[in-house]
Amino acid sequence: LDRDGVINQDVGSPGVIRKEQFDLTPGAATAIGALKRSGCHVVVITNQSCVSKGLLTMSELKEIHDKMEQLLMEQDDCAVIDRIYICTSVDENDPR
Repeated sequence: LDRDGVINQDVGSPGVIRKEQFDLTPGAATAIGALKRSGCHVVVITNQSCVSKGLLTMSELKEIHDKMEQLLMEQDDCAVIDRIYICTSVDENDPR
């Protein structure tokens, strides 16, 4: 699953750069919980070029993802993210 605009409300450019900006989209926790209850693995893949641009650190991004996981679990105790993959590159030719 993509993060911005799918799991959390899209706040526009440059994206969520403070955990206070992070709000779940309506139904996200219920949908993820339903996937988990049906036996699926749930993986988040997210572009976070704001890290490479110096707008937030990896530590701050981890805090945002911790909040995401907390909010999901508060709304549906099965809404567990199995893995988060992050691309921080600003160069489309960089495979990071």
